[in-house]
Amino acid sequence: MIATENGPDAEAPEELNVIEPGQHYGFPYQFADWTEKAYPHTPDLPAGIVVKQPLRNLGPDAGGSAEKGKSLSTFDPHSCPSGIVWLGKDWPAPLGGSFLAARFGNLIKADAGYDVLQMRPDFEAGTTSVKRLLAPLGRPIDLLKLPGHRLLIAEYCRGTNLAAGIGTPGRVLALEPVR
Repeated sequence: MIATENGPDAEAPEELNVIEPGQHYGFPYQFADWTEKAYPHTPDLPAGIVVKQPLRNLGPDAGGSAEKGKSLSTFDPHSCPSGIVWLGKDWPAPLGGSFLAARFGNLIKADAGYDVLQMRPDFEAGTTSVKRLLAPLGRPIDLLKLPGHRLLIAEYCRGTNLAAGIGTPGRVLALEPVR
């Protein structure tokens, strides 16, 4: 099982985690592979707890980089990854055999998110390639697979920042293969 995880209001990267029994994913002590404390009151990591790291983003999008030693985690800070779906190998190229994740977008500054990402994880290496599939969207919150290789994307609203349209109604987008 895999899951997206939003980070704190600090500048910590956000995560795509491989969920396994008995593992600890850091909250509230550590966020992704970020070594700073999110807040002055963040508690220290208790002795004996080993934090399982998220999949590292190889890019080219959503915070990834091939630069060695750079803190990559998975997603840009404040991008708010939300809904995620697996598209099996039976899906048409280029989507088949990948995950798609919606990113709601930043409520602090309009510089990350508002998109749907395509991810191809390498679970053994602990990495994932990430490509922006659709952008800009109005705060996408979830994805739903339908029969016939169709996909629904739910948007919260049409605005991509607090000043422009946060109160406008969202929409549901339907993607389907060309026949």
